[in-house]
Amino acid sequence: MIPYFWFSFGSLLLDCVQLLRGKFTGETVWQHFLETISLQGYSVMWFLPVLLLAELGVFAGYKIMARMKCSAPISYPVAALFWTVVACAAYYLYQAIAGTAIPAFWLGEIRIMVKAVLGATFMAYGAGLFRLFGDREYKITGKTGLGAVGVLCIAVNVVAAFSVQHMDLNNLNVGFLPHYLLLGTCGSLGLVFVCKLLPNIAPLTFFGQNSLIIMSTHLNFYVMYVAMRLTDVIAGGCNRTVWTILMLFMTFLLEIPVILLIRMFFPFVLGRARAHRAVAEKGK
Repeated sequence: MIPYFWFSFGSLLLDCVQLLRGKFTGETVWQHFLETISLQGYSVMWFLPVLLLAELGVFAGYKIMARMKCSAPISYPVAALFWTVVACAAYYLYQAIAGTAIPAFWLGEIRIMVKAVLGATFMAYGAGLFRLFGDREYKITGKTGLGAVGVLCIAVNVVAAFSVQHMDLNNLNVGFLPHYLLLGTCGSLGLVFVCKLLPNIAPLTFFGQNSLIIMSTHLNFYVMYVAMRLTDVIAGGCNRTVWTILMLFMTFLLEIPVILLIRMFFPFVLGRARAHRAVAEKGK
């Protein structure tokens, strides 16, 4: 939650600049402030409260089962089944009340809890799959088999994505929930398997280690907006696919100085000490 509040604070400062420029109204800035303190998360910042609440839920569930003396082979499938049932109940209940007269603010509070339950469901699946496979995938399938399974999972996910057209966890527009849970798990598992076979690729490692910064800054801090404007200048006449790929490349390129700036001069935003302070404390 440390990066959540710091990045949200930075976003609100930029909102105040837009307010002075006449681009935002006072009501808009106040709404963004309420979304921040209520943990709904202004714009893209919702994912951090969801991660916190989901982790707390899964952790509490395993603690309860441990006190009940449930063995690991039992607790992991029980947790996965429990969160699946709760997720389905919460999601379809939300769909039933979304069109009622509930005020938008309180509907947003309900939505963040439902997203947290969905997050807990995926975490329970991941914990169970790790318990099942862990570092034993190579023994079960071999490297070639592991890669084949990973590519197959990704292929299934991509093909299915064309059939469902649109899924949006932020606004809880995911269609048939069991289908969404299956596709999300299948795609994630495929990426994990394929990436475990890849050598250490420095750019991927760099962006992967700083994905929280990218997620928190690409939209609220106008990094993607600048990338889009630059892409318009460079490839304004290109087809949509080329434009999108170039815009994605430009966004990651612009994120590099943002990442370095934060890690070198503002590490407290991530809940970390500056490098020299960390070395001094380690010496003590």
